[in-house]
Amino acid sequence: MTDVPVGASDDLLFEARTPLGFSVRVTTGRWKPIITAKHPVMAGREALVRAALEAPDEIRQSRIDPQVLLFYKAEATRRWTCAVAKRTAEAPFLITAYPTDAIKEGSNMAEVKVFHDREGQTLTVWFTDPSLEYVSEETGDEVVLMKDRGGRVIGFEKLNFSVPQSDSVHVALETTPV
Repeated sequence: MTDVPVGASDDLLFEARTPLGFSVRVTTGRWKPIITAKHPVMAGREALVRAALEAPDEIRQSRIDPQVLLFYKAEATRRWTCAVAKRTAEAPFLITAYPTDAIKEGSNMAEVKVFHDREGQTLTVWFTDPSLEYVSEETGDEVVLMKDRGGRVIGFEKLNFSVPQSDSVHVALETTPV
């Protein structure tokens, strides 16, 4: 079984470049089941879905599948367009799209924080509020996992991380299967 969606080879309806640095291709074959079977209310709202992918007000990562991202764009007070995309190595694709009156729980991708301590030679990445840290676990690979009270990883610190003085640290956010 592959992650390539049904209708992937159909005509391109639109392609949207997300702020996370990857593009989502939406084909007519992928769009048709969304507007006929899943969410008929989305018929004619392709521009709203594209806007949600390209310039979202908020991005959430699924708690179940880290490759699934939910892009929210406000339409009106307490109403958003949600475009759900799956990021795969082959080709990210749109899973579904719908109007909603609530933003789903999940990791808020806007909350990712990266701190490079050049002097201490560490790179620290937080996926949520650092004040939620309850305990840390050393992995033995010079990586420290920070966890919340529920034991969920909310960040990590890479020890002995260094780059040449002349280089700046560039961060690209990418999710991959575990």
